[in-house]
Amino acid sequence: MHNVWAAVLIAATGFSFNVSAQDRPTPPGEKLWKTSLVTLAGANLLDSVSSWGKCEANPLLAGSGGHFDSKALLLKGAALGGVVVLEQLTGKSHPRFYRFFTGANFAFSVGLTTVAVRNFSQPSPSPGYACH
Repeated sequence: MHNVWAAVLIAATGFSFNVSAQDRPTPPGEKLWKTSLVTLAGANLLDSVSSWGKCEANPLLAGSGGHFDSKALLLKGAALGGVVVLEQLTGKSHPRFYRFFTGANFAFSVGLTTVAVRNFSQPSPSPGYACH
């Protein structure tokens, strides 16, 4: 059940930007940027699912006993939400940055997916095992 809520939390942060129709023309690159946000949210979700309950190498994300847990999920979701808001605010003021953000989002998506593939190949530790 925790995995379902984890998926909902991460997916929701990826779609926190305003998608309502407005009376302004869409700047060049904004649609592709929004697509890159979807891939970034998906890659974050995949990485979180592949890491759940396993030893976490990143000390900022490691929860009790060094495992990836709800604390890590919350931090990843908050970071993703912050990135989305920052990119949206910057893009609305300076649309020329959409191209840069799009490239960065796709690049991070590839990196996170690569990490997730590696994580899926790692065994889960025995219950009660403390990672160090």
